Amino acid sequence: MITAIVEPYDFLDIKDLPKVHSDERRTISEKIDESGNGIKRTTRIVVNMPSVVLGNHYHDFSEQFTGIGTGKFYSSPISEPGDISVQNLPEKGWKVTVPAGIVHAFSVHKNAILISTADKMFQDGVNTHSTIIANA
Repeated sequence: MITAIVEPYDFLDIKDLPKVHSDERRTISEKIDESGNGIKRTTRIVVNMPSVVLGNHYHDFSEQFTGIGTGKFYSSPISEPGDISVQNLPEKGWKVTVPAGIVHAFSVHKNAILISTADKMFQDGVNTHSTIIANA
């Protein structure tokens, strides 16, 4: 479910995140904080193209996104792959919590910013599984 951000959401400092990847679709900056309680991964994605689909995967952990920019959010439970929910993203800001085992994708426009937090690292093929529910 999408909820509009009504007050400042200051759970992390994103201005100095180091860039870890860039291509024609997006620029990804990421910071991994390790503590006695485990890992906190913070990722910032800035969209570079007029329209792009990000995600199309699911994890064995939950992930929370906050963002600015219009587009659509797609989600589907793994147990019912044909049951796809599509929600509009409000321009002024939004927050989405994606539980473990939910396929998720964002179709967003240029200059959109997504910030993701999770308590696990991405490990393709182990805890991040590709599934196409949205196309560009």
